[in-house]
Amino acid sequence: RTIEFYHQPSVMNAVGGVQEYRDFMASKAGTGPSTGPRTGLEETPAQPDWTSYWDRGYPTALGGDYPAPMRQYWERFFEEVRQENPAARILDIGSGNLGLSKIAREVSKEFELHAIDIADIKSERIQDAAGIRFSRVPAENTGFQDGLFGAVTGSYALEWTSMEST
Repeated sequence: RTIEFYHQPSVMNAVGGVQEYRDFMASKAGTGPSTGPRTGLEETPAQPDWTSYWDRGYPTALGGDYPAPMRQYWERFFEEVRQENPAARILDIGSGNLGLSKIAREVSKEFELHAIDIADIKSERIQDAAGIRFSRVPAENTGFQDGLFGAVTGSYALEWTSMEST
């Protein structure tokens, strides 16, 4: 399993498209409209200040919990992964406060979960995430070898990366 994409039509339709979604997220982070993807840990005006965004305690990139259909999608996805390999190694790109990784953990206590984000996530925000290894690295340069993970996920994350490098 490489990367599974989920498109939440109600969110994208509410904001109009990828650039409009970026601007919507920038407004939630209080940083104004965005101009494109970020390519590393350096601060740029290209996207929201994710550290400030996640410091507000949002559990997901949507500003609240995942809507029921989206959460059910991810539960089914992780259940399929669990059926293939109960101890699968999974990478969550753009994990923020670990909302998606926590769903994976609920599905299987045996998953080896790795979460990465460019934001400086405070340890108190992720301390209840038993067994999830968090690293502050960009998706474009994770340091992990190719083929290491049985599944790679990202919820509203990949559009903020340099897709060619990710």
